[in-house]
Amino acid sequence: MILGDDDMRMAVQGFFTPAHLLKFVGLPDDEARASWATGVFEERGMRFSRRRQPGEPDAGALTVWTPAPEGFRYAVEAAAGPRAGYATWGQSTPWSASA
Repeated sequence: MILGDDDMRMAVQGFFTPAHLLKFVGLPDDEARASWATGVFEERGMRFSRRRQPGEPDAGALTVWTPAPEGFRYAVEAAAGPRAGYATWGQSTPWSASA
């Protein structure tokens, strides 16, 4: 299955700490965002995962971020079936503004 808007919003909210979010939205362009995000992935061992919390869509589902060219792959292992997709750091900017 393909990721929906709720998934992308949750991907951005789950990936960024408040400090990361402030840094990310203040970067000048997609190239700077991609470079910065590569460093974040390196700090996290090139893979990041967490379970969605009660009250979030698909509560309890395992979510996984992995780096991809110019962005990331986000996967949701939900009870209704897995879904995954890719996003660039530029595509994630609108969701970071609402996070």
